Amino acid sequence: AVLRPGALLLVFGSRAEGIATAASRLRAAPTAPAPAGAALYDGVAHTPGGDAADVGVVRATCAGSADASYAPAAWEEATTLDLGGSTAPLRWVTLPGLFAGGGLDIMTTALLTALPP
Repeated sequence: AVLRPGALLLVFGSRAEGIATAASRLRAAPTAPAPAGAALYDGVAHTPGGDAADVGVVRATCAGSADASYAPAAWEEATTLDLGGSTAPLRWVTLPGLFAGGGLDIMTTALLTALPP
């Protein structure tokens, strides 16, 4: 998705999903075209939630247009996924923070093994 300048961005997640580093990634996102020192997001703030701070929210305001390096395809990580048995390995594409850090979570594993070949 592409946000218009001035649009609010809220990202909720757990520490295991990368919420603690999301703010620094947003602060580093360049604009396109990128004037010297321009940032894609203003007012980036990470607010830990709860006593253990295992979850949190990152809030930011879009300040410009994203360059191509921040399109989803630029972040894709392609690999193969072996489900075992007689099934051939599958092509698997993830984005940072999805599917338990690039692996399969228990419910996705159950779903994929239940599908017909």
